[in-house]
Amino acid sequence: MRWDAGFHSSGNLNTRTMNKPLLPLLMLGLSACPTLAAISWTGGGDTANFYDDANWDFSGGAIGSMPTQPGTDPILDDMNITSTTINEGSAGFSNIEIGNGFSLNLDAVSFTFTQSNGFVGVDDDTGTPSSSGVTTYVNLTNGSLLSCQFISLGLTVNVDSSSELYIRGGGDGLNSQSELSVVNLAIGAKFTLPTLAEFTEQADTQGGAIYVNGQQVTAGNLNDLLSFVDNGGSVTATAIPEPSSTALLGLAGLGLVLRRRR
Repeated sequence: MRWDAGFHSSGNLNTRTMNKPLLPLLMLGLSACPTLAAISWTGGGDTANFYDDANWDFSGGAIGSMPTQPGTDPILDDMNITSTTINEGSAGFSNIEIGNGFSLNLDAVSFTFTQSNGFVGVDDDTGTPSSSGVTTYVNLTNGSLLSCQFISLGLTVNVDSSSELYIRGGGDGLNSQSELSVVNLAIGAKFTLPTLAEFTEQADTQGGAIYVNGQQVTAGNLNDLLSFVDNGGSVTATAIPEPSSTALLGLAGLGLVLRRRR
């Protein structure tokens, strides 16, 4: 097992099954957040209330207001949030529900649920955790941090090489009892869970799914694809290249050196 001394710099702030061929394409497209047909965060209202209409510019989207019953009605539009800090303070164990086929794009954003809340998708295939179908996305790019209690109900979270996802809740915080939730990590991306056992649980069971650069993390490759840091209250994993990829890069570099010496 690979353990590194010290604490991660973020400190304590710190999906449904997908067809594997699609995963590398998703990872390559992390930085290309959609800009058309989306509502955009302005922060003009109560920034602790994600559903406050005054926080949003609806001119580029399909909807003209946020749902009237937050946490119950899904948000049926793509959402773009850029270069800001949001501390969302809804009552504990509620959620922000994103409609099937829609995305929340966080670009250089620090988003923290200050209560025991998280993002969820929509359960359209109850009781079939391995089902495939329409997927809901949260995309973290350009140094974004998402700190939440849980991720649930067929939500896919894409984390680029500069960003971090922190799921604070133990006992299946990456929750997939109804529909599988997925975390896709680019090389260098960070993913924090309360304990190492939570990572092992995800790798050993169908409780959730973690991918590194398109490769699913399993019990057999857990320590080849993730490097762990014990923060003393949470554990942060950093996605690293699999050994075979690193070896191939080394051989390629050696080949260039030998070629130049001829």
